[in-house]
Amino acid sequence: PKTKRNVKSAIAAEVELPGYFLEVSPTVLPPTKAPVNKMTNAVPTKSPVDKEQNNVPMISQPTFPPGPEQVSSVIGPGSTVVFIDTKNQGLEANVCDGTTDTFTLEKDRKKTPGFMATPTQPLSIVKGIRVYTSNSGENRDPAKYVVEGMNSEEEGWQIISQGDLALPIRRNRPGVQIESTYKSADMSLNYDEVRFENEIVYSKYRVTFPETKGNVKSAIA
Repeated sequence: PKTKRNVKSAIAAEVELPGYFLEVSPTVLPPTKAPVNKMTNAVPTKSPVDKEQNNVPMISQPTFPPGPEQVSSVIGPGSTVVFIDTKNQGLEANVCDGTTDTFTLEKDRKKTPGFMATPTQPLSIVKGIRVYTSNSGENRDPAKYVVEGMNSEEEGWQIISQGDLALPIRRNRPGVQIESTYKSADMSLNYDEVRFENEIVYSKYRVTFPETKGNVKSAIA
């Protein structure tokens, strides 16, 4: 059945962004000579030759290790989550708490509801999106998604992927622990997953849901 137009929320149980965490590690720059301090009126004296005098001070810079860590979601428990373009606040932690407890995005007028998330680690690459169904009505399921990433305010948000979601009719009970990996969602639960090509590192993410199945004014997971 079609949802009445006065329905104002979209609901889901969990959103996962499977991908990689990249750790920053120190490396040594090529040798450079330290500046020589010139002394005036000094009496020259002989001293033992310091064989280490041409050694370089240790200078480190960020570099990526060869083996990034695969994770079921770069946003997880401990991530900072903020709802955007919604009338409601609260239960933001349920977006990525690792369970099927639901969250609601109540649309604010003609804006597109969603959330911003800052992972617990600063560098990550997202390779997909998973959305688990809530225990609410199917018409409130998100039907379209947009995933964006950002590293700085100057750079702004960059679209990583956007497209359709096809969440199943079956519902998930709230409070169930999700057992997923980078390669696979929790097969005992009901969800939809979209994989996409991306090799760009981001430090923050924005996920929005432009439409729901019933074309109602909110999305729930």
